[in-house]
Amino acid sequence: MQKFIFKIAFILILVACQEQKARFAVQENAQIDAFYSLASLQTLQKAWENDPENDITAYQLALWYFHQKEYNKAKDFVQKALKISERAEYYLLKAQCENALKNFTEARSSLQKTLNLEKNNFQVLLFAFQFAMEQSEWQEAERYLQKLEKNYPEAPQLTFAKGKLAFLKNDTLQAYHFLQKAVEQNPAYTESYKLLSHLYNQQNQPTKAIEWANKGLKVKNLYDSLFLEKALAWQKLKEKDSAAKYFLRAYQQNNRLYQASFFLGEQALKAEKYQEALNFLENAYRYAPALPKINYFLGICYEKLGKDELALDFYQKAIKQDAEDLMARQALYFLKEKLERERMKRLQDSLWKAQSLKNEP
Repeated sequence: MQKFIFKIAFILILVACQEQKARFAVQENAQIDAFYSLASLQTLQKAWENDPENDITAYQLALWYFHQKEYNKAKDFVQKALKISERAEYYLLKAQCENALKNFTEARSSLQKTLNLEKNNFQVLLFAFQFAMEQSEWQEAERYLQKLEKNYPEAPQLTFAKGKLAFLKNDTLQAYHFLQKAVEQNPAYTESYKLLSHLYNQQNQPTKAIEWANKGLKVKNLYDSLFLEKALAWQKLKEKDSAAKYFLRAYQQNNRLYQASFFLGEQALKAEKYQEALNFLENAYRYAPALPKINYFLGICYEKLGKDELALDFYQKAIKQDAEDLMARQALYFLKEKLERERMKRLQDSLWKAQSLKNEP
């Protein structure tokens, strides 16, 4: 047991070293099958049961769940690790969990505690830079980028970081320049391909988007975001079968990609596969309840499957979402009429039954 735990710790150290040379965020170190297997989880769980005061085991469990995108579980275990020992890498992982869960105030607080402990650590500065970009805090992002350039001038991630910053500031030419340079410097880093593909999709150049997605998939052949970019590009080209193929592959890798489940749900709805459509659309609603038409589509599914009360609820939500949605208004009107006819029929049946009983000798 102890040998296995030490082996895991050694792997994590190797991963951390590799990331300083070739990774942008902790999410990208999920390639160590020996650590991220179900067997390793079971071993870590048993180790934690035997020694619930071991902060390293709690941290490793948090990492395991983080790389499985189970952020709440990851957060629970990293908090347990922090109760035992307040270390910079623990606060960093907590900040990343909170950020993934969109708890930005908590993420900022944990990041600040990380910086207080390790203000010049590469991964800490890199996440601080990324977080500032995501919050559109451009001056802060520039400040962290300058620190990274000063302390780690040879780090290949910096070129990608400049490209991402340019992209978020809508400086398209600079984004293309730095991202293509990032690919040349570090062809194994898939985020560069993803952002280039996304940028070409955004600029309505779907053929180029597919080209860069294909290049990235040669590096990481099961990357959900690259499948999504390919699907969106095929959709722009009005190739629905190809789009459906890659939306499905993206969904199978990561059901949080609501664009994929929404497209698949809409296609199933058109094919009158209502239960299949409902499964996809409910998933999309879970992650993006404000998507246009999603309430109306869910209303149709529920009505076709005989769940009239839910259908009423979602038609009403659709109208609240878009007061000019005539299809939702019409559907709601006809459903209410149908329910009223059914109510009247039940009432008449009850009266008829009561009268029949009364007339019995």
